[in-house]
Amino acid sequence: MLKFGPPDADEAERWLRDAGRHLKSAKESLNSSRPAKAMDDCQAAIEMAVKALFPLAGAQAPTKHGVGKNASSTYQPSEGKEVGGG
Repeated sequence: MLKFGPPDADEAERWLRDAGRHLKSAKESLNSSRPAKAMDDCQAAIEMAVKALFPLAGAQAPTKHGVGKNASSTYQPSEGKEVGGG
């Protein structure tokens, strides 16, 4: 279940820096004819950019991968209320 607190811009910036590193690596891999590595890094960059939204909303970014149980804990605007289920 997601719990919301105050926004954390520093944590969001950390996620975005990590996303930027993966995007840079993806570009380098693509230029080096390593498309599979480029795709992996693109996926990681997107995931980290999305995770940057969680601290901006005052929530902790998920640490587990996969769909299933985690898919039910989606962000919905709330005013300090818990969101999610399962």
